[in-house]
Amino acid sequence: MDIKDKLQSWGAWSRSCNHGLGFISPCLLMMRGNVAESCKAPTAYYISDDEAMLVDAAIKTLRGESNVLADIVKLRYYETYTPKEIARYYLTDKEYPRLAHLSWDHKDKKHVKYQHVTMMIREAERMIERYLS
Repeated sequence: MDIKDKLQSWGAWSRSCNHGLGFISPCLLMMRGNVAESCKAPTAYYISDDEAMLVDAAIKTLRGESNVLADIVKLRYYETYTPKEIARYYLTDKEYPRLAHLSWDHKDKKHVKYQHVTMMIREAERMIERYLS
């Protein structure tokens, strides 16, 4: 399993475990279990809890070095944003904070290219892979 598969599995694992802390109604669980799923089956590989926790720790280590890279990894693999969506909705306002109030179609608005986001994702993947080894 390469690092992209591991991060996709981590994202699926994180989303499946994110039902919030606190009391969960048994009636709600029973109703949720008897409803037909309308979404696709996950395409991620199986990841154990221990492996997912190691990936989680690697992402936290990455956050210590670069908040932006850690946020991009979270948006890509947990929130399943595309590089274009990350460039438009996250990185453009980070790179050009003085222009954040402008509408997306404004003539003076500067945009981050999705290729830049793709390079940042690759760099973050390399760093996470280095932490895991």
